[in-house]
Amino acid sequence: MQQLFQRKQWECVASCHFLHSVLAAKQGRCPPPEGASGFAAACIESCDHDKECSLQKKCCFNGCGHTCQPPTDLYKGTL
Repeated sequence: MQQLFQRKQWECVASCHFLHSVLAAKQGRCPPPEGASGFAAACIESCDHDKECSLQKKCCFNGCGHTCQPPTDLYKGTL
């Protein structure tokens, strides 16, 4: 019985790691730095990881700092 409990506990830990990785690295790619404008082009460090950005935005390098920007190729490879 204890082995069964340990297995389920491991599955929960694995599920948590999976969900964390989904939030940490969102779909799509960062746009090229030269394409950033407005706040996206600000020379600040407003994020470190995708999970810090709202909705589908990604934490992207803009040539000077990192800001939350809408990704490119968001649905590439999907039908």
